[in-house]
Amino acid sequence: MFQCLSCIRVGRLLVTVILLAVKGLTIDDVRITALPSNEVNSGDNITIACFLNISTFGHFTVDFEYKLLKDYITFHTVKTSDKIMQFKIAPAWITHSGIYQCHVKAQEKEKESTELKINVKGVSQPELSVSKSEVIEGEPVHLTCLVKEEYAFFLFSFYIASGNKDPKVKKIRSYKNVAKITLTDWEDKTVPIIVRCQAELLGIDGAISPKSETRLIAIKDVFATPKINIWPSNNVTEADNVNITCTGKKNPSFRGPFEIILKEGHRILATEKNNEFVSYLLRSAKINDSGIYECMAESSTVSKKDFRHVYVGELFSKPSFKICPSSAYRNRTISCTATFSKKAQNATADIMLLKDDNVQIHRRLRITEMSETLQYKTQESAGGTYLCKVTLKNITKLSENCSLSVPASIPEFSYNTKSTKVLLGENVTMSCYSKQGTPPVQYKFYRGVKLLGIVTMNKPQPATLTVTVDSVQHTGEYRCTAENSITIAQHSKQMQIRVIVPIRTASLLVIPENGEVEDGKELIFVCSANNGSWPITFSLYRVKEQKPPKQRKENAVSAAFFHKPVSSETQGQYYCTATNNANMTAQSPVITITVLMATWKKILIAGIILTVLAVIIFLVYYNHFKKQKALMKNVEISKKTATMDYNMKPASEQINEQDVSHITIDETNNVNSKVEKCTDETQDANHKLDG
Repeated sequence: MFQCLSCIRVGRLLVTVILLAVKGLTIDDVRITALPSNEVNSGDNITIACFLNISTFGHFTVDFEYKLLKDYITFHTVKTSDKIMQFKIAPAWITHSGIYQCHVKAQEKEKESTELKINVKGVSQPELSVSKSEVIEGEPVHLTCLVKEEYAFFLFSFYIASGNKDPKVKKIRSYKNVAKITLTDWEDKTVPIIVRCQAELLGIDGAISPKSETRLIAIKDVFATPKINIWPSNNVTEADNVNITCTGKKNPSFRGPFEIILKEGHRILATEKNNEFVSYLLRSAKINDSGIYECMAESSTVSKKDFRHVYVGELFSKPSFKICPSSAYRNRTISCTATFSKKAQNATADIMLLKDDNVQIHRRLRITEMSETLQYKTQESAGGTYLCKVTLKNITKLSENCSLSVPASIPEFSYNTKSTKVLLGENVTMSCYSKQGTPPVQYKFYRGVKLLGIVTMNKPQPATLTVTVDSVQHTGEYRCTAENSITIAQHSKQMQIRVIVPIRTASLLVIPENGEVEDGKELIFVCSANNGSWPITFSLYRVKEQKPPKQRKENAVSAAFFHKPVSSETQGQYYCTATNNANMTAQSPVITITVLMATWKKILIAGIILTVLAVIIFLVYYNHFKKQKALMKNVEISKKTATMDYNMKPASEQINEQDVSHITIDETNNVNSKVEKCTDETQDANHKLDG
């Protein structure tokens, strides 16, 4: 039993040791809160607190890793064994607004709190600073508006007020907490300028700061506003002289550049630098001199001005035209009328009527009536542009242009070639001109009844048209017509143009075709042109012959040259040429003529040769016959002599018949060889005769 108790004690001790060796932890909850509240005003303090609830098994110390997130981005981390973590924002600005979370990690356990939205209301009051509180007119002033501790995208508004006027507002966007502007323009310099600024956070409704404190800027004048004076009056009549002056006074303490300017519109009339007075004399004023005249005083940064209206009345009216009757072409009366003011009384005026800028009629008169008229009666060819010119006291006025129309006259037609003959492919420029006729005049060019082209001339000048003659069918009568708005077409005279086709190539043929002709017969040369206008001149040449060529002029594309009778002198090389009014010559290739012996001559020579040959043969045969006969006679005599001698000689000396017979045969053979030799010589002679 004692042993059992000991075993129980040992077991309890082992359990205690095991329990002490095992440590356990779980994160139950993480909470986040803002103190004093999650909504505060800009500039107040705010504390963000994280509370941790955990459960453990055993006794041990744990370090917790706290992470503080704003808009899901970690911005603060700390490690501590406390179950509470605090983060203080002092002061809080609107940029601290956002969604916050607390993230805790311990012994590989992690947990995140719910989201907490913190709202910081309003933007803190900005601070406005000025570079100078007192400046000279035109001197720049720099304004700076600053929102402390705020870092966001702002829209800054600067309020600039002068006296009791509504303030002007200048707005500037800035991604920083500061904005700057420069002021140089001051409307009212008699009172200080009041400036304030305000900041608005972009992207957040209602995030507008209160206005900054007021700043005052005092302005000192550089110079006074200039004055303009006009003498004798600002209401004058044409031809009057007007004196305009401009005066300005500057501050004696001002040492900068100073200029006084007198101008009208964008035209500077007079200017003076470092002077307080300028004048301008408007001599013989005109209507277009009416306008606003300005007197300006300027420094490098300041400009002040005064202005006056100047009115220039008419000395006389712009002259007017009247034409009566308006539809006739001649004997029309042109009236030019001008109306004069009272200031023109007893003055001398010049009235001129101009046609095409040339003086037609002139009248010089003394003005006694309010209206004066000049009349001119036109002639038949008085078409053109008229205007009336009136001059009085160096003032000249012109009426509107008045065009009097005249019918187009019969046009003159011509072309640029010296002859009526034109080469094929050549350009021909035709001209048509109506000396009388009010433009625009329409010219039409014709070949026969075919319209070639239309040319409209807006000036009194000839109309021209260039055509290419590329066909023999373009030969014909050419003419033109002219017409304007008040007449029908007028026809010119017709002019004939003949198209000449130049000769490009020539050829030479002979009859007989092979160029071989018998002596005494006829030889015909035929020279041809492949194409070309008639008449064509054909010429036949012999190569290296000084004699003039044979020529023929034909209204055809070929010509024949006859040569009879042909002789040995006719033999040689020949060529021909062809030319027409195009003055272009074509030459044929060279051909060779061979003259052969006449047939009767060949027969006569053959007959003579045959006769001679027959005589030779006869003589040869006759000679042979005579020799053969003589030989036979000699043989018989020899036989008789031999017989006699044989009988007379002794028997030992006699020759047997066989031997005699043998000798006779040899002699006969000898004779036959001689006959054959003679026959061969005869054949050679005949052969030579044939040759």
